[in-house]
Amino acid sequence: MVKNAERPELWACLDYLREGDTLVVLELSRLGRSLADLLSIVSGLRRRGIGFTVLHENLDTTPGGRLVFHVFAALAEFIRELIHLGLDSLAGKRAMSDERVAHCPVTPELADQLIGLTELDLTDDEAVTARLLGLGWRDWQEAVRGPDYEETPDVPEANFISPQGHFVTCDGDGSLYLPFSYLYWLGEELLEEDCWAETPGWASEEGAWRPEFDAHFDTVVQRFTDRLGLPDYDIRQPKYHSRYVSWRLEHNVLIVGQGEEPLSYHQFEDAHVYLVSRTAEDVPFPEGARMRALLAS
Repeated sequence: MVKNAERPELWACLDYLREGDTLVVLELSRLGRSLADLLSIVSGLRRRGIGFTVLHENLDTTPGGRLVFHVFAALAEFIRELIHLGLDSLAGKRAMSDERVAHCPVTPELADQLIGLTELDLTDDEAVTARLLGLGWRDWQEAVRGPDYEETPDVPEANFISPQGHFVTCDGDGSLYLPFSYLYWLGEELLEEDCWAETPGWASEEGAWRPEFDAHFDTVVQRFTDRLGLPDYDIRQPKYHSRYVSWRLEHNVLIVGQGEEPLSYHQFEDAHVYLVSRTAEDVPFPEGARMRALLAS
């Protein structure tokens, strides 16, 4: 077995397994860092009569599963190499760029409003819309045509704008998404101008980076902890700078999340408050259905 597979926790897990057991992993990349690793480990399991299942790729140790496994393993290694090259390229661009953090505060009043929204059925679009408008939230289409946004170079698309200036996505699918901070940089081929600096309610902190971004996130987590008590989950992935803190409420889950912003092709990160129904089907959720199930069950 190659050096990359020499991880004490992995060895302990493999040593614990017995004939008839099944090793279950979320995705191939969690088991081995190279094709050689994966083939060596899975071959060893097979010789010992131990099953193997990958949830994300839906693979197992049946003949068909083994064939697909080899294809996925090679593809996973190829993707990791591309990501490595991409990160190196972005790091070089960042060295010549202007780092910034944008922030729109989650005030105590807003935190109370969001907690109040968790009492609603988020799939009832009429009820949610009526509550938001009654709280003074503005319809996005009407607001962006007004004088407040005449000088804003690029207004994010949304359904509502909070009284503080957050751009909120909530269209009756069982969820509400409210970003409150962005980690980004200005520079060639990235973002040419700082749209957040001209956006009402938002402040752009020039020269700020991850410590300031994390501090905004921690402030919001504490805001909800003061009201709801300790969270049910606090899931961190330091390698990817992502974190999800969640509270399971009667009808919905309230999440304060932090991670890559997918619409920016993962060049920027955002921090957000996310409300999601515990019962609605096909609700969009960061990290896919399994993360949602973990936080909501």
